[in-house]
Amino acid sequence: MDSGDSLLRWFAKLRACGTLDAVCREWSCALGALAQGENVGVFLLDEAKENLFLASSWPEQAEQPERLPVPVATYLDPLCFSLQTGTHYIATLEQAASMKQAGMGRGRVLAVPFAGTLDVMLGGVLVAVPEGFSASDIMGVQLLCFYGGALIEVMLQRDRDRAVTLTLQKDINQLKARSEQEQMIARELIIGSSPGIAHVRNLIIKAGSANAAVLITGETGTGKELAATAIHSLSSRSTSPLVKINCGAMPAQLLESELFGHIKGAFTGAGKDNPGLLRSADGGSILLDEIGDMPLELQVKILRFLQERELRPVGDVKTYPVDVRIIAATNKNLDEAMERGEFRPDLFHRLASFRIAIPPLRERPEDIIPLANHFFKKFAAQNKRETLSLAPDGLLSLCAKPFYGNVRELANVVERAILLADPAIHTLDMAQTEIDGTSAYKVTLSALLASYEEQVIQRTLDSCGGNRSQAAAVLGIPRSTLQSKLDKTAPR
Repeated sequence: MDSGDSLLRWFAKLRACGTLDAVCREWSCALGALAQGENVGVFLLDEAKENLFLASSWPEQAEQPERLPVPVATYLDPLCFSLQTGTHYIATLEQAASMKQAGMGRGRVLAVPFAGTLDVMLGGVLVAVPEGFSASDIMGVQLLCFYGGALIEVMLQRDRDRAVTLTLQKDINQLKARSEQEQMIARELIIGSSPGIAHVRNLIIKAGSANAAVLITGETGTGKELAATAIHSLSSRSTSPLVKINCGAMPAQLLESELFGHIKGAFTGAGKDNPGLLRSADGGSILLDEIGDMPLELQVKILRFLQERELRPVGDVKTYPVDVRIIAATNKNLDEAMERGEFRPDLFHRLASFRIAIPPLRERPEDIIPLANHFFKKFAAQNKRETLSLAPDGLLSLCAKPFYGNVRELANVVERAILLADPAIHTLDMAQTEIDGTSAYKVTLSALLASYEEQVIQRTLDSCGGNRSQAAAVLGIPRSTLQSKLDKTAPR
C-alpha cells in the first residue's frame, strides 16, 4: 500500500470528479493502484437495497459483461456477505456472482462495504488482492471506501435533487401551458369582462379537467353551444369528436334512432345499419342541445345509458359499451319542468352534477362593447370590409339596448349594420345605422348615463330591500336626492 501522501492525492482526484460515473471510475483506479490488486469492482445498491450493480471496474474490461443485478441475498458471495455483516471480508473462493461481474476468476479477494454519512449502506468494493496483504493495506482500502462513500452519497443526492427539480419544472411548465391554453380557449370562445362571464369561464375551465356530465342553462342566444365547445376543447377528449344534436328538432322515434342507432329493418325506411350519434362520439363528447324538449320516454333511455354506459340500437338484441361524455344544454327552467312532470328528476340530478348557468346579456351590459368589437372584426372580414372601422361613440348606442335575444341578437345587429353600410364610408357609426330595419337607433351619452344611473339605483334598492334611506347611504347621496331621482323616473 502506498503512503498517506498517495491517499491524499487520490482524495483530491476523487473530489475533482463532477459525476457519479467519474467518481466510480476514479475510485476503482485508486483502489487498484493502492492495493496493488489485479482487479477491482465498485458496486452500488439499488434504491430497495436488494440488488448490487457494477458501477465501475479496473482495469476496464475489453468486452463489457452484461451488468446483471447481484441479489444481496446471494449465497457464498464475498461482497454480499460483507454487506450482510456490515464489515470487510477476505476469502479465497471459486468465481462468485460479484467476482464474475468485476472480471475476476478464482482467487483471493477483499470485500469492503461502504455507507453514507448516516450509516445507510450504499454498496461495496471488491478487490482481487495478492498474498501478504496486510492489515494496514486493508485500512487504506477502508479509508478510500469511507471517503468514496461520502462522495457517492453526495452525488446520489445531487442526482435525486436534480431529477426532482426537473420533474417539478416539467410539471410547472405543463401546468402553466395548460393554464395558458385554458385561458386562451375560454377567452376566445367566451368573450366578456363582467364578473358573471368571468365566473362562467372559471367553471368551464374546471369542467374541462373533469369527466362528469355537464348541464349548461341559459336563455336562447347566450352562448351555450360555445360553452360546450370550450369544455370539450379543454378536456382530455379533445382529440375525439364533439357531436351535437338538437333534442327539440325531431320527433321521439327519430331522435332515438339518431342517438342510439338502429339495425337494418328495425322500422320502415331503415335500409341499413346506423351506429347512432352516441357510438359515433365514442371517446369524445356529445352535446344534447335543448334537452328540456326531449320526450319523457327517451329521457328514461338516456338515464339508463348514463348509469350503465352501454346502449342498444333500435331493433337490436345486443348492447354496446360506449365511452362518451354527456354535455346537455337547455333554455328551459328544468326546476319548473320537473314540477310539471315534463322532466325526470333522476335524469336532472345525473346531468346537473356540474351545472353552468350563463347570465343573459342584459345582466352584464359591460360585455356588450367587447362582444360588439369581436363581431365587427369577424363580419367585416367575412364581408371583405376590412378597411371599415367602428366609431367608438357609436358603440355606446348598443349599451342601452336590452338585447332580449342576447349575444345572438347582438351579433345579428352588428352583421346587419355592416351589410347595410354604404360602401363609400370608412367609419361605421352604429348610432346612425338602421340596425333594426325601421329607423336609426340613436342614443345620446346623457341618455345612456341616465339609463345606467337608473339601473344602479334600482339594483341598490333591491339589495336594500326597498329601504330608501339605506340605499341612499350605500350610494353616498342624500335621501332627498335619491327621492328626486326616483320621482323623475316614476311612470306617469
